[in-house]
Amino acid sequence: MARAYRACWSAGVPVLLLRRGWPSACLTSLCGWMASSSSPPARQHVSRFFLRPASSIHTVARPLRRDLVLPHGIGALTAARGASATTEGIAAMGRRRQRDDNTSAGSHGAAASSPPLSARSQRALKRVRIDDDTKVKEEPATAAASAQSTQGSPPARFKKEPAGTPQHRQQFAKVKAEPGIETGPSIKAESGIKNEAAASAPPKLKRRSSSVRAPLVKPRPAPPQWQATWDLVVLLRQIRDAPVDHMGCEVLPQRPPEVDEMTTRFQTLVALLLSSQTKDQVTAEAMGNLQRHGLTIDNIIATDPKTLDSLIAKVGFHNNKTKYLKQTALMLRERFASDVPNNLDDLVSLPGIGPKMAMIALNVAFGNHLGIGVDTHVHRIMNQIRWVKSKDAEDTRVQLESWLPRPYWKEVNLLFVGLGQMVKQQPATLLRRTVALPDDKVCDAIRLVFQLGVKETLRCKATGETVLHFAVVRHTSKDVTTTAAGTVDLIRMLLVRTGKSFASTRDKAGRTPGDLTTEPEVRRALQGDV
Repeated sequence: MARAYRACWSAGVPVLLLRRGWPSACLTSLCGWMASSSSPPARQHVSRFFLRPASSIHTVARPLRRDLVLPHGIGALTAARGASATTEGIAAMGRRRQRDDNTSAGSHGAAASSPPLSARSQRALKRVRIDDDTKVKEEPATAAASAQSTQGSPPARFKKEPAGTPQHRQQFAKVKAEPGIETGPSIKAESGIKNEAAASAPPKLKRRSSSVRAPLVKPRPAPPQWQATWDLVVLLRQIRDAPVDHMGCEVLPQRPPEVDEMTTRFQTLVALLLSSQTKDQVTAEAMGNLQRHGLTIDNIIATDPKTLDSLIAKVGFHNNKTKYLKQTALMLRERFASDVPNNLDDLVSLPGIGPKMAMIALNVAFGNHLGIGVDTHVHRIMNQIRWVKSKDAEDTRVQLESWLPRPYWKEVNLLFVGLGQMVKQQPATLLRRTVALPDDKVCDAIRLVFQLGVKETLRCKATGETVLHFAVVRHTSKDVTTTAAGTVDLIRMLLVRTGKSFASTRDKAGRTPGDLTTEPEVRRALQGDV
């Protein structure tokens, strides 16, 4: 490559050198075509090429002007200039062109010579000469490289593959590892190409850092009225029918006397591991498959990875979780006497177990409320109600633990995860439950639900009812805490948020909110007269 590089100098053909791009065969073919071009337009374009040094031998020629027309394809270049594909051919063409230039200048004067280079080109030439003398090392061109460069079609490793794709880099690495192909140390250092032995090695299991962040040095101040918000959440979650309530890690593990306590703790850890990036319904199904197969440490170790993967195939990232299960079972048997460790640092050292899972495992399996388990729902809700201001779940946990009293820690995860699932999966049920709260709580509760992301104009998919349909019948129940006056206040607040026209919305049965009540005050409130 260095010989072809210097041959361009002897031919008087400046080129633009880049670190990535076409292979060496393309460079030699292109340089040979430029060196042998005798037409004035081509020579004028050639003289406008710039030179830039490169730190590696693997370079490429590329014109700066778009109006330079070259033969179509690398194969056409190589086929048209087979003799010029080698460095000797380029050097010969360069010497012939110099003789032609000297003859033309002597017979016709200086006007026939090539245009002089600009100041920028001259500076670039000077830098390349210095770099050529100090950094570029000449390597002998092998017969295999010459044979490959003189073929009539482009090299196989560059067929229909862009230069920057992973397929290109993988194929390029394989060809470079073959004997007879130039491989310089600078190429390997810059491109990061691994040899075939490293590429054939089994991939290492990558996992994110599970380090637990230290508590804040300066605790975050408690938000105002946080206790009132906590009480509203407890009221909204007084009926525990969210997916996490009957398909979470607290209820999925088998209990004694069906299994021993060590197996129960292991199944709790497995349920937490499978629940990552997976809905609770899918996690419950996978846990059922594992329990029917035999969810014990020894059985997981003895199970074939393909069989284990088929049992949890529906969970998110099941391939990685299969590896995590096998590695976790082995670590528990070898390091912790086939039991789940009752220690935060040991738990986060297990594959696939992060701080959130470790906190919940300590809470559920051991009753040790060492910290708050913060998942996606908890992280989102805490930022929505402005209890924290964080960018990730771990930051949310650290800020929340800095001011929330420790007796509340054990209830945070189950309480707010269920609320977040209701917001995302059952918003109409949550609205119906919210408007049924007592008069002194209902307006604040409905504002909280809207703050969590439930739309004011939401309609029930089954009945087509709106929040106004739910509100007008709330005081007809036997609960003495709901009255017509409280309903009027609620309707007035809802109409401010949704608009008066929303009161004429009909459900699937064709009924408006006013058709569901006989109270004159409520009817006037719906019309905006109150």
